[in-house]
Parts: sequence; C-alpha cells; structure tokens
Amino acid sequence: MNKESIMKFTKENWDILKKLEQEGYIQIGNIHNNKISYTNLHTIKLVSKPSRKIYKGFKTLTSGYKFGLGSYILKTSKGILTDREAIAQKVGGEVLFKII
Repeated sequence: MNKESIMKFTKENWDILKKLEQEGYIQIGNIHNNKISYTNLHTIKLVSKPSRKIYKGFKTLTSGYKFGLGSYILKTSKGILTDREAIAQKVGGEVLFKII
C-alpha cells in the first residue's frame, strides 16, 4: 500500500514521522513550504481523536497486539514510542496509531 501523503510540519508531527520511518512503516520524502511529504508502506489507523483520547498502561500493552503482527505508536511522558519501547521502559500513554 504505497500512498503519498502530505502533512503540516510541526515538532510533534516530525517526531511521529521519524518514529514511523525508524520502524519501517513509512518513507519520508521532501519538506517544502512547512509541509512534509511521505509514503505509507503499511496501513496506519488512527486510534485517539481530539474528541476521544485512548490511553493504555504498559501492563495492558503486554497482552500484545495480534502477537507481534502489528504495533501501536504511543505518546508518552518520554516522547513518541512504539508499544515494544513503552513496555521496555514501563510507561503507558495515549495510543495515537495502530499499524496493521
């Protein structure tokens, strides 16, 4: 699923995109006029919304998301982390995305 997308450049968006690129879920393209272009390599589903934020503790993350076939991206007090990193650091947070 290679879909080109564009997002407004902010510090938080940049941190999220860098984490997704480190995990191999997207490829970051150009940054031009305060916009970032990127290509999705996997299906990314939004979990938390402004109207409804979803939080998980690290103990509930240990149950795993489909036995390692997917991943969560969390916004924690230690920054943007994957579910595996959050479990290792024993922190929970707001679930931003689910990667399928």
